[in-house]
Amino acid sequence: MKLIYATRNYDVITDEELLEECRENMRVNDYSAKEINNVMIGSDRFYQFVYDYYEDWIDCEKANLNVLLDENIIAIASVGLWNGRVRGYKELSNKLSDIFSCFLSCEESMFYAEKGNVSGKGIHHDGSNCITYRKWREKASYEMREKTLDAIRGQSNKAESLIKRYTQSIYPDVAKVYGW
Repeated sequence: MKLIYATRNYDVITDEELLEECRENMRVNDYSAKEINNVMIGSDRFYQFVYDYYEDWIDCEKANLNVLLDENIIAIASVGLWNGRVRGYKELSNKLSDIFSCFLSCEESMFYAEKGNVSGKGIHHDGSNCITYRKWREKASYEMREKTLDAIRGQSNKAESLIKRYTQSIYPDVAKVYGW
């Protein structure tokens, strides 16, 4: 798996590593030794540093993926609800960085590339949402796209074959950005 972005709760970096980074940040910004030594995991300064750390990381990834594709992206999801899982979709623009817009209501999120796909996972109070990001194939007409979306909406058994036929992975586009 190639990680693009993950929130803190995925243990990408430990609290101890973040604490050391926080203290190093304070050192280079001329805080006193006493102030630096008083920063502990759980302190307000530590939590502010962690928040800023992850905000900076996602801002960087949004800038990295500020790339326009030839076709719009479709986010194909398995959505966890209080009463079970359903399949759904969201049509995005043709801007790669739009993949980050799908988990705004989730407490935790992770974006990664694996097995030729770009995916995301979001955790929320009812469960989790798993998304695979694809783009429409150029040959997919309006009617073909609608047929695919109808199959997803209707939870049809044909949805998977239509998705494979009329969409393609955005992995090559993301790989080009990161040099994979």
